[in-house]
Amino acid sequence: MDFLDAVRLTPAQSIHAVQPDVLFDELIHDAGYEYLRGSQRASLRQWSQRRDERDLVTVMGSGVGKALVGLLALQSELNRGATPVVYVCADARQAQNVVETAKHHNLPVTEYIEVAVKDDVQPAANRIIVTTIDQIVAPKSIFTMPVLEKVAMLVVDDAPACLRQLQTAMTWRIDREKYPEWYEHLLTWFENEPQTQSPIMWQALRKAVSAAVALSVPYWTLAKYQARILAGPVAPPAWIQNLANVECYIDQAGIEFQPRQLPIEQLPVLNEAVRRLFLVTSLTTGTDLVQQWGLSPSSLLAPIEVRSTGDAGEKLIITPQQFDIQLNDSRMRSYLKYLFESGLLTTNLVIIVPTDEAAIIWQKMGAKVYQSTDQKELMADLTGTKLMMAVVIDGYRHLDLRGAASHCLVLDGLPNPNRLADRIALQRDPGARAKIRTIVELIEAGLGRTVRSGADSSLVFLLGDQLQALTVMPEIQELFSPQTRAQLQFSQKLGTAIKKTSRTASDITIKLNQLIKAVLTRDPRWRAIYHENINYNYRQIKSVAYCSIKAAQAAQIRQANQLALAGKFQEAATLISEVAQPTAATLEQQATYQYQIDPAKALVIQKQAYRENPAYLRPAGVAYLPVPRPELTTGKRLKAYLEALNFDNGNDLAIYFEARVMPLDVKADFLTEDFQRALAWVGMLVGFETTRPTVEMIAEPSELWRGLKQDIVFQINLPDDPVGGAVMTQAAIEWYQAEYGDASAQLVLVQTKRTLTLPTNLIRATRVLTATKVEELVRKIDCLAEKLSARMPSEWTADALESLMRAEKLTMADFVENFTVPARKAKKVNHG
Repeated sequence: MDFLDAVRLTPAQSIHAVQPDVLFDELIHDAGYEYLRGSQRASLRQWSQRRDERDLVTVMGSGVGKALVGLLALQSELNRGATPVVYVCADARQAQNVVETAKHHNLPVTEYIEVAVKDDVQPAANRIIVTTIDQIVAPKSIFTMPVLEKVAMLVVDDAPACLRQLQTAMTWRIDREKYPEWYEHLLTWFENEPQTQSPIMWQALRKAVSAAVALSVPYWTLAKYQARILAGPVAPPAWIQNLANVECYIDQAGIEFQPRQLPIEQLPVLNEAVRRLFLVTSLTTGTDLVQQWGLSPSSLLAPIEVRSTGDAGEKLIITPQQFDIQLNDSRMRSYLKYLFESGLLTTNLVIIVPTDEAAIIWQKMGAKVYQSTDQKELMADLTGTKLMMAVVIDGYRHLDLRGAASHCLVLDGLPNPNRLADRIALQRDPGARAKIRTIVELIEAGLGRTVRSGADSSLVFLLGDQLQALTVMPEIQELFSPQTRAQLQFSQKLGTAIKKTSRTASDITIKLNQLIKAVLTRDPRWRAIYHENINYNYRQIKSVAYCSIKAAQAAQIRQANQLALAGKFQEAATLISEVAQPTAATLEQQATYQYQIDPAKALVIQKQAYRENPAYLRPAGVAYLPVPRPELTTGKRLKAYLEALNFDNGNDLAIYFEARVMPLDVKADFLTEDFQRALAWVGMLVGFETTRPTVEMIAEPSELWRGLKQDIVFQINLPDDPVGGAVMTQAAIEWYQAEYGDASAQLVLVQTKRTLTLPTNLIRATRVLTATKVEELVRKIDCLAEKLSARMPSEWTADALESLMRAEKLTMADFVENFTVPARKAKKVNHG
């Protein structure tokens, strides 16, 4: 028998530390994992001092080790006798990463991600249970056992992502492919209700011609058909008692009923835990933590947050067009390939892309493609003897490119959280803040993939006009963590310095090569410059306390929703009416609950919501509010717009302009939300007062531009519906003449070609914004952006801008003549 098997050397008394940072020192660590980072230690000490508070929120930047903080907190609870403890992840990939982290530190964990519960499976009393949101929601899982109804402590990692997974898991979906007849029945009922979206949108859904058309079903329509919907062939989940408590969305693939408030009370593991710790990268989604998870507002007002840049490593984020507006995506991809193949890039090149289509571009350039689930294969390849280019699809959250795996990362394209609810949020929110917050979370996670310790370093390149635009906009930068904001600001400063000291594009390339070499070799001069600037920027960023009014209002709305779930609609409506800062969203929610008691009173409230934001539901009896003509010339309006944007350099402004016009790509569907928003933005840029009446859910034109002297009425019709197109086009003209008492507006149809199958009188009155003209318009605005980048935005005068816009033929007087063509009647096809 081996000596180690035979001998039993045990201390007189086993001691298990309860203080989490002391506990860490007692663990047996794998090589390279022996040290607790400063921010982790400081965060754990704050938590230990407040550990008996029911709900706590810990704010830590991406890539600085939140998982270990959560694991040590749970082990600390186990050591003081509290059991069971559960670590909740958004999905199985994140759970696997947490399990691997635990193994590196010899922390005892049990992974429960299997859906089916077995008779012999029992919750672990002395181990950390690692699981996923899906497993907790599954009707047959270990988490339905009575012993887990009262968890001693719960850690929710990446709480916003877990929330989205929970919303998806608890959404009642009627899939069109699976239940085609039932989908068609519901579509017909919804379509035939008065005062809903433009008929073209319903036609698009019925014909499935646009994958991006998404509509919100009014609560009064749901109330009318509630009994039939709930008794239909697709049984609703148990949490749905009344359709007043759901948001209903529809697109060409299905219909979704999403809970207005998650029924957390039906999930004891989440709701009944004695103590809960929520791990987040920022508090931008703090309202959801209170309103959906049920946190106390005090948790947001006093989060656990350690302000330090020491654990963020050295991360240079390069937004290429800040250096030179000519460094577009295709040039940068070729440049990065050249750096790699020439040996100037002395590390693996890892590219994260949002879609399979985006990966193909890199695959053709020699990169090997991986799915985000291929972590083990990816790491094995990256740690081989030969450097490589690897492109990872949707790898923003879960890659762990530790050590020498890669010191150069590319985020190529905007992450796309394309849930149906996200698309509706984009329609409802003119600034798209609801969707942007989610995108920012994914970008933040992606930026943290290659810097995995305070001693690590990396180059990160951002490609894609829309991705670059988000990271340079001052108002969007506020949504990132302080560490990332400091890095983004340094990148902007560096780009300005390189641009000012360079005469030619070749000068910029030479300096960029020098910079890349300095980062990868960790040149002492570079490191000194980096840390001095990052530390300075970080100190200038004010710690933003969460608004107490917003937190209290979120708790108030949660209480109202709970009353509604219990069928107490009048009490719910009254409570929401008392919120301190009412918005269109709260007014519509109040109206929804009031409608169950008093429809007439509800529609009065709904009118108020509509007046606050015309993108919300328009009830019957609301008169259209005509849009006034603009009072300023193109140059003066553009000057005011530049001042409002508040960019401090021309390149950032140019990046933003190119991103705004990008959705007008000719391959885009003209019915998409992105295309129509981009078209409206162009109208504003040119000087028009723009509005989109179809958003108001009535049969009006797709878009109206009011000019100083002449208006433009835009109409988008389905290409294969000449009869419906004629009706819609005639209706658009008649609507304008009735509402504005004017017959002088120019009618413009938006379609691929100039030929139309319309009556002759409409042909003569119509011009067409064709796909070719859209391409030309995009080129013109890109050219405008390049010229604007030549000066600081504040240096432009209204007169200089007016001259520039005239030179580019981008004024109100020029638009129709230069970017539309006369319509032509389509030739009849002889089928004989």
